[in-house]
Amino acid sequence: MTKRTLDLAYAAAWLAGAAALLWASFGLQFENTPISRNPAWFPQLLLTLMLIAAAVLAVRSFIRTTATPITSMRWQALAVTLLISALYLAAFVSVGFIPATVVLIPLMSWLLGFRRPLVIVLVTAGMTIGLWYAFTLLLNVTPPGPGLPVFR
Repeated sequence: MTKRTLDLAYAAAWLAGAAALLWASFGLQFENTPISRNPAWFPQLLLTLMLIAAAVLAVRSFIRTTATPITSMRWQALAVTLLISALYLAAFVSVGFIPATVVLIPLMSWLLGFRRPLVIVLVTAGMTIGLWYAFTLLLNVTPPGPGLPVFR
């Protein structure tokens, strides 16, 4: 199987799954509910982003035409990624969002082969702070654990 075929298969699966879930979410009745109390708004946003990412993957597979066969699956990296994700979820509840996320992002970056320390630090800080304020101010949900100052 070539990379192009695999990209198209992934894009089709993601498009079908995201479109079906997004279609089902519009049946929920929350028209006059503010965003901070609307349980369908955030999943709809994520599903829309998922549709866009799948479309980009499909287009990219046509632009970058390559007949290169794919390499074998890195099963050990997949197993470690799943283990780290499970540990993150446990730490998220026990120690809180910020400490767990500050450990997770650099660890996953290193595991996936990214080795630029300055970029890892900037992405970790930006993602942690951005997600904290997005949940706290936009969604009105305070993540567990120690937090950042909120200016209202």
